[in-house]
Amino acid sequence: MAEQYPITRIAVARIRDIRKQRGITAEVLAKGMTEAGYRVDRTWIVKAENGGRAQISVDWLMAAAEALDVPASALLAKPNCTACCDAPPPGFACTTCGAKAART
Repeated sequence: MAEQYPITRIAVARIRDIRKQRGITAEVLAKGMTEAGYRVDRTWIVKAENGGRAQISVDWLMAAAEALDVPASALLAKPNCTACCDAPPPGFACTTCGAKAART
């Protein structure tokens, strides 16, 4: 298995954490990323989350951010709040840290 770069590990972990926190399947994320303009399937996401991809592209990161409705910069840093991963769902606020998401 390929060793991921540290920033790739952080970004993929953030994507996985936000995805799971929101109850989004890898399949739904893949569809959202495809709609955002980056064609990907569920297996690619699962492989990345399991460390099987050493790198992700900027395009992949941007499509994931768009599909999750979070700023791309939010995917590049470790979260302060483990409850919402610093990215509560759109229109909601985290009851743990108080972070608020914009209404869409």
